[in-house]
Amino acid sequence: RPVQLTINHPNGMKSFSALPVLFEIDQSVTYEARNYHHLIDCPIMISRPDTSTFTVNNSKVIIEAYHANGNTGYAKVIKDDIKPTMKAVANFTDILPVDEYHFILYIRDGKEFMETMRSNDIGIGTKINTFWWNKSLLRGGALEHGNSSFYVLPDFGDTTFTSNIKRIAIHEFMHIFTPLNLHSEHIGNFNYIQPKMSKHLWLYEGVTEYFANLILLQSGLISKREFFRERMRNKIVAAKRYPERKIPFTEMSRNVFQKKYGKYYSQVYQRGAIMGLLLDIEIIRLTNGQKTLKDVILELSSEYGATRSFNEQNFFDEFTALVHPDLRNWFADYVEGTVPLNLKEGLEPIGVLYSKKGSHEVPKRILKDYGTKTHLIPAGKYRKIKKVGSEDPIGLEIGDNINTEILDSLLYDNYGYPHEEGRKVEIRLKRNGITLSLPYNIEYKKRQYRHRLLI
Repeated sequence: RPVQLTINHPNGMKSFSALPVLFEIDQSVTYEARNYHHLIDCPIMISRPDTSTFTVNNSKVIIEAYHANGNTGYAKVIKDDIKPTMKAVANFTDILPVDEYHFILYIRDGKEFMETMRSNDIGIGTKINTFWWNKSLLRGGALEHGNSSFYVLPDFGDTTFTSNIKRIAIHEFMHIFTPLNLHSEHIGNFNYIQPKMSKHLWLYEGVTEYFANLILLQSGLISKREFFRERMRNKIVAAKRYPERKIPFTEMSRNVFQKKYGKYYSQVYQRGAIMGLLLDIEIIRLTNGQKTLKDVILELSSEYGATRSFNEQNFFDEFTALVHPDLRNWFADYVEGTVPLNLKEGLEPIGVLYSKKGSHEVPKRILKDYGTKTHLIPAGKYRKIKKVGSEDPIGLEIGDNINTEILDSLLYDNYGYPHEEGRKVEIRLKRNGITLSLPYNIEYKKRQYRHRLLI
């Protein structure tokens, strides 16, 4: 049954949602939902207006933000940061399956918390107490919906949340394909009283996480080095904690509400993404380059759409029929079964060489290998140096703010191969509010490695 919802809000505030507006008069707005499912699929935030919009291909993107410090202007900051990633999504899919999409953000104010934790004048007891009562500030998250996503993110005083939103938003937005336009009956006809989970989290979360990273690679927003040597490698390391010889991924997915299985839920973003990468390569191999994972997902999304569900039990067969009969064995082994992922053979067809462990001569890490330490809690892109190592050759000082995320890019090329020893690079940092560039000559050392990817 259709639902009409009228909200009367205080002066100076507005309601923000992807729900269709039936009419709006003064401080009253009336929304209309198709049914109960549509109603709860559209979160509503009531706050002071702070909005920004832009258009990507056929879709209007609307950003609606609230910052707990009471200030406005954050929506435009967010727009400037995520607009390139949204354009990358549009180029990846050609056309977006929604005419309008809302990013709704609640930003928590962690500036005072960060200042306390980093102060040299505040005792350890106060810091421990401050951390205990504010530890939730270190967490954030988001949920995807049909044509909106809702975020709760912390800001530690220098728009920290913009670093997170670019990473999270592209993943949440890509859910418009899976599961929002490609899902089984367990989701399409969800039982809110006695929830029944689908066994296809490998598709809904794993493939989505893989696509989110692939889009950044194909659009040039990250390099091959960052994609393979950092993002995928980190997921491989994390995926090794999953008991792949004991619990099939589909079994974990189907029973994820049980504690025994739920503790492995985060693996949908780790092992699940690696499964997406290997599945993509297998599809390319079996079709001699005629199809990719993206092609199959878009074909299935177009066939089913938001209102039609696929059969929970037959989906692997249906997916296989669009590619090659041998793909069914791949699903049986790695998704439904307990055969360990074959990273070496799986990555070879695209020229990526995987080695589980060994040793090699590589550049020294600019901070750690010289004994320099930073505060664990970052402030946006930057970490603050709390100790300068005795062997530091750069001239760093306590209190310097340095972007640790880009340090490896100074030592390796875009394919992940190390620059030659002795090469001079410039390390940019902030000192007392001033941006500096300090020279450093690359030095090598022998280091043990685990899970190395060579492109």
